[in-house]
Amino acid sequence: IKLQRCLVQALDFDSSPLLQLPHLKKLPAKGAPSLREVVESGGEESMLRRLGDFTPQQVLDIQAFCRHVPLVELSYVVEVDDEKDMAEGDMATLKVTITRTNVGESESVGPVHAPLFSSVKFEEWWVIVYDNRGRRMITADRCIDT
Repeated sequence: IKLQRCLVQALDFDSSPLLQLPHLKKLPAKGAPSLREVVESGGEESMLRRLGDFTPQQVLDIQAFCRHVPLVELSYVVEVDDEKDMAEGDMATLKVTITRTNVGESESVGPVHAPLFSSVKFEEWWVIVYDNRGRRMITADRCIDT
């Protein structure tokens, strides 16, 4: 999954997620906010000054990116059919809901911001269920219809 992000965004494995921001070519030596902080601020100019000097048009591009990048809430329910309680070994159903908090009910998401990718790319979400005690992956499912 990390490899896919690297391919789509043209980043190295160890690159900062901040390098996904338009017009940001290198990180400041210290004091940089996280990508989440920038996105949640909506690309507030005081936040962007911590990353470098941007022209007014570049600030608008970053703010548009911040409105488009996914901010999500994840909820889940695990249940066993016809049983109130759950025991080890029971066959359970996992229902996962991923909700984008920055897209309105009647809005469409459109393609992702990936200017260096060779074609139009749409969002993909992966749900991975991992058994930490047994140290094994139970299942992985790609969700492409958001």
